[in-house]
Amino acid sequence: MRAIAIAAALVGLCAAGAASAREWVDPAGRVKFDAPNGWTTTQERGQNATDTFTYVISGNANNECHIIGQANAGTARATPDAVRAAGADPARFTTEFWTTTLNGIGNIFPASSATVTSTTSETDGAWPIQRAEATSPRRPVHAAMQLRPGFDLITLCMTYGGAEPTALYDQVIRSVGHPNDAAWAAALTPAPTPPPAQ
Repeated sequence: MRAIAIAAALVGLCAAGAASAREWVDPAGRVKFDAPNGWTTTQERGQNATDTFTYVISGNANNECHIIGQANAGTARATPDAVRAAGADPARFTTEFWTTTLNGIGNIFPASSATVTSTTSETDGAWPIQRAEATSPRRPVHAAMQLRPGFDLITLCMTYGGAEPTALYDQVIRSVGHPNDAAWAAALTPAPTPPPAQ
């Protein structure tokens, strides 16, 4: 996996040990995901009690995903239903929103260099996934964001050599979640059942 310097907001971080287990769960309880077989996972930030986010890099020599679990005090008291509704609202996830968000991750988008080429939403699961295709000065970046009560989950996947394995990146992005997802999902109001066809 490529060694990448973390953004100014993440300066001074110490890398933790690597793990190759398929499921990775943040010891601080902010994020979890499934790493593809053969990928190495390194926790760059989030081991200390004073950390407010977890930053993980998982990948191999050609492909990697950066996964961030960030505490969000603004949604900490929100109900799972309210957070799901906010996460499904594409009006919140504009090109401008994505550009600002990605430019805050300076190790991938140095000098505010993110260019967002498209945005989409996936709302078929319990937790909506907002997606953005972007470019940095070096390569395309496949970005995703999910919301949870009190947490924002961001995934950024990119390729260093060879073809873009978009299906593999989709698998990683869709596996990203929070360790408390089962309890929150149980508290969600079921979507109304559509009436039978006449």
